[in-house]
Formats: sequence, C-alpha cells, structure tokens
Amino acid sequence: MTLAIQYGHMRSVVSAGDARSRDGIHDLLDIETARATVDTLATLTADLSEGVGIYGPVARRAINAAAHAPELIGAVTSVRTAQDILDNSQLSVYDNPGSYLRCVYRRNNALCHWLGANSRPMQLP
Repeated sequence: MTLAIQYGHMRSVVSAGDARSRDGIHDLLDIETARATVDTLATLTADLSEGVGIYGPVARRAINAAAHAPELIGAVTSVRTAQDILDNSQLSVYDNPGSYLRCVYRRNNALCHWLGANSRPMQLP
C-alpha cells in the first residue's frame, strides 16, 4: 500500500455528504490527478529529448506513453477528459520527485495492488 500511495495509484477519499457520490471535490481530484499524469509524461518527454536514459522492463511502455504528451498538454479542462486519461492504461506513468524511479502501472501485476483485505500484493511472474 505504501508504494501505491508513493506513486499515486491510490486516490484520496473525501466524504462530501453521500459517500457514494462522485461529484464536487471528487471531480476536482480526478482533474488534478489527470493533470499530474500529463505533467509526468511531458517531463519524461523533455528528459528523453535531452538524452536522459530510461531503463527497466517497462521502459518501452513509458517511452510510448510519453509520445502522447504533446497532444495532452492543456487538454485536461473537463471531468470527461480527465476520466479518459485516467482510464487509459497506456498513459499510467507515475513519478515521485523524492525517488529516482518512475512507475509504469499495470494493474494485473502491480506489487502495490491489493486484491482484498486478507490478501498479499501480487507478485511478478
């Protein structure tokens, strides 16, 4: 769970009246999360253009996601657009400024994704 929080896979839960409602503050959180995703992709694009290397088993996925950054910058102006970005698993790249790692999140094998209250994080094959 710590990694999920660190890399932004989990969203804050804010109660505003009915806990099942997703309007108001929840929409704002979705927009800000999508903007953070676009900012991460734009930073990665800039880093790659300056010759910064990216390595690891999912480097190609991160590079492909970064290729979409120019078309997304400034595009997050509505809840619908934000949701489209957040729902697109190809754009799921998270950054933590306090570490040297970026996370390319894939739900089906993420070590930080919990299956339930009594389960353990999933392990990579």
